[in-house]
Amino acid sequence: MTRSRLNICVAIVAIGASVAGCSSTEEAKNLTGVDLTVRFDAASSIEELSIKGTLDGQAAFAPGILPETPRALDPAGETLLILLDDAMADATITLVVDGLSGGTLQATTAADVTIVGKQLVRASIMLGPPPECGDGEVAEGLEACDDDNTDPGDGCDGQCDIEPGWDCSNQAGAASTCSELPACSDGADNDMDGLTDFDGGDDGCTNAEDDSEEGECTASCAANNQCQETCQGADCDWSCDAASCGCELDCNEADTSCNLVCDSNDCSLQCDNAGDCSATCTSGSQCDVDCQGSATCDVACTMSSSCDINCDGAQSCSSAECRNGSDCLLNCGSSVDCGFATCQGGGGAQSCPGNIVVCNRPCP
Repeated sequence: MTRSRLNICVAIVAIGASVAGCSSTEEAKNLTGVDLTVRFDAASSIEELSIKGTLDGQAAFAPGILPETPRALDPAGETLLILLDDAMADATITLVVDGLSGGTLQATTAADVTIVGKQLVRASIMLGPPPECGDGEVAEGLEACDDDNTDPGDGCDGQCDIEPGWDCSNQAGAASTCSELPACSDGADNDMDGLTDFDGGDDGCTNAEDDSEEGECTASCAANNQCQETCQGADCDWSCDAASCGCELDCNEADTSCNLVCDSNDCSLQCDNAGDCSATCTSGSQCDVDCQGSATCDVACTMSSSCDINCDGAQSCSSAECRNGSDCLLNCGSSVDCGFATCQGGGGAQSCPGNIVVCNRPCP
């Protein structure tokens, strides 16, 4: 039987190119691509073909739906050309073709095709019934996983795609087995520091198998940077002493200690419900320190710095120092062991309404 030819081809010169119509005269020598024949069961009544291709999980060419005007296609064979860049020679791409009727999926299949430079590789596929996601059988090329259910949150979602942060292994005749990836290789910025995974340079990861991006949180902020670091559940020890640097350190609920050195910069330290919370602010720094609920809160504000300290609920907050021309505010809140150990200048510490104590500045 003579094959029917769609009067179109997929002309791709780069990823992101659009599907374009072209004449059969392009089926000439020195073209790189695929001469694809698509067959299907006549009962499917297919009117359009949706074509996409992947190479190593990435788009090999821009997907498209053909023909542009739906019509009854010939189940005995429709052919189309997929023209590719010569640079794809020797690559094996996975073609996925869906048969549509009224925009609804009727049949589908996937096939691997190895590209040959300056040749149109002939390939023939037969569309079959769409796979049933959740049946515990992985349809190769059509499903990334199938774990025998369509529940979300277990690594394989309701469309049988692998969920972010998971890895699924597939074996013939068995349901997929999925497991969560370690935090240092899951593609997520788990500690919200702007860096992702060991490969992405997160300084909390010593290798890709680490299950925390927080590490020991021992680092410094380079000059002319605005630095943010979260190290909850770990020990924090940060320096913000380079020129024109701004630091926001969040070590709420840190295991034992949370320490920040801020020199000539603007710094924010959050260590709510942490163990020991300490900050040294010097040389004109602007510091905002929140020690709510922490075990201890030790802040030294020196050399014309300005410090706001929140010790509400801290077990001990009586060692704060405000000296050498600095001005400070200490919000004691419900903390019963709270006050300045040192307040130089201005006649000493002054108590304000709301259990607030100030040094060298007026009551708020």
